Amino acid sequence: MTPRELARRIHQSNDRLVMAVTGGVSRTIAVVLTVPGASRIVLETDVLKDFMGSGWQDSSSKKVVRYLAMAAFRRTLERRNACDSSKATDVLPEQEIIGISCSRELASDPSRKGTQAIHAAIQTSRSSHCMLLEVQKGKRSCETEEQLAAHMILNQIAQACDIQECIELDLLETEVFSEQHTRADPAWRSLLLGDQTLVAATPAARHGTEMPGAVFPGAFNPRHEGHNRMARLAGLKLRTDVTFEISLANVDKPWLDYRELAIRLGFFKTTEAVWVTRAATFEEKACLFPRATFVVGADTIVRIADSRYYHGPEECERSIQRIVDHGCRFLVFGRQDQNRFQCLSDLDLPLLLRDICEEVSEQEFRQDICSTALRATGEQENP
Repeated sequence: MTPRELARRIHQSNDRLVMAVTGGVSRTIAVVLTVPGASRIVLETDVLKDFMGSGWQDSSSKKVVRYLAMAAFRRTLERRNACDSSKATDVLPEQEIIGISCSRELASDPSRKGTQAIHAAIQTSRSSHCMLLEVQKGKRSCETEEQLAAHMILNQIAQACDIQECIELDLLETEVFSEQHTRADPAWRSLLLGDQTLVAATPAARHGTEMPGAVFPGAFNPRHEGHNRMARLAGLKLRTDVTFEISLANVDKPWLDYRELAIRLGFFKTTEAVWVTRAATFEEKACLFPRATFVVGADTIVRIADSRYYHGPEECERSIQRIVDHGCRFLVFGRQDQNRFQCLSDLDLPLLLRDICEEVSEQEFRQDICSTALRATGEQENP
């Protein structure tokens, strides 16, 4: 099947997609858009910076391309939700929505031998799919490399649209195509689409009969001994079992895709209660877990009081008041901050927030370890 024929089949599917690419694979957009009727399914195409901002320098990395696909998916979902409210027909609820991203490593020295990576990812409500195509340096022109990337992406779009036909990739003997496919648990799908705000991720959470009294929110990327010690001590101090919470959404970071969520959940035992939410802020978490005590580090409690995360100081104060109104509190653990260890008593917090906080002293807990450092050194990799 030719690329044009496959693109035509994709258009006939009536699914909707948003594409995010870097300059190294712009041909992918061209192939999809040159077929008549493309505007019916391609809602938007953009370059990397429009989706992720300026903080992502390594646009060719596998994880960033996955984040891009999720950002593109979210953009498509927003378009669909806007259409639902306005009765427009841009994206209908029964249509699959697809976020696509692709990026090619640009060779710094074309004369050097070896392989060059083309990363791509596709996000749908049903799955997260990432691909890697390793092409041989110096064996192809930039144009043929980009054409190969376009064919790879078209095949994966077709698969997402439940189309069986595909383009045969013209790979050299030393070139390799690989892929990872993570299918969503139905509950995860409902969460991503906004049909639910929280779902139980482990049997211990599903079988619980009461709302948790202590909630430990975190990225857990990766989970480490510091997290374990905090949970044990929090359980002793609060005299209750500690429930963990992972949010798909984060005020500072991209949304998690299904693969990343599966990795994070893999750090927990089935006997531990874990909830997955879409609550990016503690105001939202307080709505989901009223009267709970949140287990946090000193760095987190500082961000809750930082007006830069709000539309001004007044909104910050209103958000804290809503947390208070839900009967929630915070158990605050100390955290190493540059050259000093900071506890709750060292922080300058609004009185409204300080009154609902309890300190864990340095004598009770100190663990100079963080997930960021572990990721940087590679001491503990994701499974």
